[in-house]
Amino acid sequence: MTLPPPDASMEREEIQTEIERINARIEEINAERQPLSDQIDKLHELNKSNSTPETFDAEGKARIKRFNLLEELGQKHQELDQLQKKLESLPPEQPPKENKPPESEQPKGPEREDDKNDGTDAGDDDLENASPENRKFMDDLMQPGDPVDEILLKKPEDLTQDEFLELKKAMIDLPAGPEQERLDKAATSFLEHRYSTKPVRYDAVGRMIDPKPVNAIPEEPKPLATADRKPLKYALRRIGLGILMDAKDDGLDAAVKRLQGGINILSQAPGLKEDGVFGPKTRSGLKGAVAAWGTPKIKEGLALGRFNGFAREGRKDGFRGLAEATEKNFAPLFRNPAKPPRRPTDHIEAVTLQETLNDLGGAQFGRDIFKPLKIDGDIGPKTTGAFRQIAAAVGPEPLTKRFGEFMGFL
Repeated sequence: MTLPPPDASMEREEIQTEIERINARIEEINAERQPLSDQIDKLHELNKSNSTPETFDAEGKARIKRFNLLEELGQKHQELDQLQKKLESLPPEQPPKENKPPESEQPKGPEREDDKNDGTDAGDDDLENASPENRKFMDDLMQPGDPVDEILLKKPEDLTQDEFLELKKAMIDLPAGPEQERLDKAATSFLEHRYSTKPVRYDAVGRMIDPKPVNAIPEEPKPLATADRKPLKYALRRIGLGILMDAKDDGLDAAVKRLQGGINILSQAPGLKEDGVFGPKTRSGLKGAVAAWGTPKIKEGLALGRFNGFAREGRKDGFRGLAEATEKNFAPLFRNPAKPPRRPTDHIEAVTLQETLNDLGGAQFGRDIFKPLKIDGDIGPKTTGAFRQIAAAVGPEPLTKRFGEFMGFL
């Protein structure tokens, strides 16, 4: 077994200490939010009967403070995710040596089952036994796209000279329009990185002096990577396996439709047709999103897409199962499923949904008419009723987007 580097143990301890510190801050934030929400409810009721400039101002400040806490909460969970990935990347800890008699030598020949490690990803067994439809989906997901589109997924500093020339060549063949502008923007970014954005210089007779490179460029093409500098192909594989897991509920078409919706919500623009067809545009849109935002943000988008699907389809039965849908879609982003929350208010996704409904309900129906929900993390009949009322008034997607904003995703 390869021994870990001498400082791996110390780095592991530092990361674990930082994780404990962030978890402690998350508990503090959740503890601050509950009395703050109670204060907002009391001030709101007071302002309904006898509003004064002081109480109105106090309610506004309390709402801003709660929103800032939500933003900080989202940041802390992103930090936890990054630290956990860093922790997993460290070499395994060496088990303490025990005074045991030496084991008998294993017979030569086939490997022992417990010694096998072929480096396969979790979910590979399921993929080997997957249906032809699911296998085709993964094959389509992993296949290379148009060469120019693949170049556009890279950062300007990662482009080679040949890739830059490929962009310029493609521009010549395009008519004036958005696509040509997109290529021109990428080519310009490459030049700005290569030569900087300083004004050009001229000699004594007014001739422009050729700019000198300020940054080196790669000689060999770099593989595609995510925003957090992870290999894109591995990130796509993980996301693809997650989509297949989601497809077990109601089929691949529905899962792809939720994926399309999630990407549209994250991008704040309906760039993909939400038809459940995993075609070239959806594949390109997913690759672009992973390259631009990274895997954690895509997971948030997928959760929002699934929740938006529930907000659309749930009207048929009055949104029965709202509590289960909220926890199923968002809880894995915030906590370990093996460690259930100790209190209802620790269900951050439920608390945030109630805060979202209070915000939308007051804005839509007026704070004198809409009775705010108690922020207790318990999604029961009152919360479901408010969700039903607000979804009908504002529509599923605006509701989901506002929820995503309160979550700190958008």
